[in-house]
Amino acid sequence: MARKFFGTDGIRGRTNSGVMTAATAMRVGQAAGTHFLRGDHRHRVVIGKDTRLSGYMMESALVAGFTSVGMDVVMTGPLPTPAIAMLTREMRADLGVMISASHNPFEDNGIKLFGPDGFKLSDEAEASIEALLEEQPQLVILGKQAIDDDNNQTGQMLAGLLGGGQGTFASKVELTTSDVTVTREVDGGLETDKFNLPAIVTTDLRLNEPRYASLPNIMKAKSKPLAQKTAADYGVDVTPRITTLKVVEPGKRQAGIKVAD
Repeated sequence: MARKFFGTDGIRGRTNSGVMTAATAMRVGQAAGTHFLRGDHRHRVVIGKDTRLSGYMMESALVAGFTSVGMDVVMTGPLPTPAIAMLTREMRADLGVMISASHNPFEDNGIKLFGPDGFKLSDEAEASIEALLEEQPQLVILGKQAIDDDNNQTGQMLAGLLGGGQGTFASKVELTTSDVTVTREVDGGLETDKFNLPAIVTTDLRLNEPRYASLPNIMKAKSKPLAQKTAADYGVDVTPRITTLKVVEPGKRQAGIKVAD
């Protein structure tokens, strides 16, 4: 799969051009931070760099991105790449970042990400971060359950993969620029939850308010570009992981009998 940002060893390029700009570095911090925001603990990222002058610019941009999504940042200064990998694991950080282009020319730079285990990120994690960088979704709205097998899991699994908050069975949604408030029906009445964006919302029937598009708006919508993506474009493997061995109908019920009162 061709990727726009990640290569074989992180993100690399000529400084101040292409993908290696301060603006992109800040977005990488936001996207990677969002992906690893899981659980209620204080989230931490360790950032190191080599001695390239452009590393100071990239470091500041990454710090801005990570802190904007609620992560604590530890800046180590110049260190070798293996040291950042080790510190990420030993400090129990959620993420490690090395700003370096290794043996590339001095005018280049790069961003390499490490997971909590101190190893390079998996292809799936990089694909998820790449999707956040490319699309930057703030609110994903899904149905609450599948129509074929009645499963209720897609929204929860997507929230887990993206590391975002989730509100299920929403009957009312209120959106601001930074968060979403979801009202959902529970056995005891109504429950209201508030989440930071990005977030995942699965819908209940009462959320729907029919709207009828006007002809001018339909024509405007037709003129907007619509990118068609496949699961493979985001590095998602949709190969079935379950094999149905056989399906057996339940046994026929025995005829009933009449009993005396």
